[in-house]
Amino acid sequence: MSPILLFFFVAIIEYGYAAGAYLNANAAVADGLRVASVMGNNPTADWEIIQAVKGSVGGRENISVEKIVVFKAQNGSSTAPLACTAGTTRVTNLTTMVVNGVTLPGFGACNGYTGPLDFPEPQASAHFYGCGAPRHASADNRSRGYCPNDRNTAFVGPNNTSGPDFIGVYVRYKHELITGLFGDDITFEVTSITRVEPTEVGN
Repeated sequence: MSPILLFFFVAIIEYGYAAGAYLNANAAVADGLRVASVMGNNPTADWEIIQAVKGSVGGRENISVEKIVVFKAQNGSSTAPLACTAGTTRVTNLTTMVVNGVTLPGFGACNGYTGPLDFPEPQASAHFYGCGAPRHASADNRSRGYCPNDRNTAFVGPNNTSGPDFIGVYVRYKHELITGLFGDDITFEVTSITRVEPTEVGN
């Protein structure tokens, strides 16, 4: 086989694996988003989202999840907040807005989770999740930026027009290339947004 043919053969294999990894990442985000919608304002929602993403990419040795971000989106086409997606450290971004005299998480509020993502079971480490005072101010709290407890799960306002929160899940992961001929790895970023599943109807 000529060197040129060998090069193209290796390239097809390498990028075929990369395409498969990208599709796998999209499926992982979709799984995490379904959990985010169903869990709503359950205090352990983010822990469950992380487990769903990990479960989807589990078993692939050439994939490493670098960051998972859960955020409040303004609409279905919003982008994940840079405040939480940048860098490789765990971070939260707490913004607020006042609606009808009630303080709620603002658009762009987010929780950025990074490795290792093998967090303890929430029942054994409740201070990592639920965001009632004084845990909002605790640096230990991993979900204080966009607290699950504060997520709107109700249709509110006339004719149910304002609806529950738009919630987004962002995943950044690294796919390790096999041969090293095209570099060591490729980084993919995938974001998806949906509404939190409504559980009640407001007035």
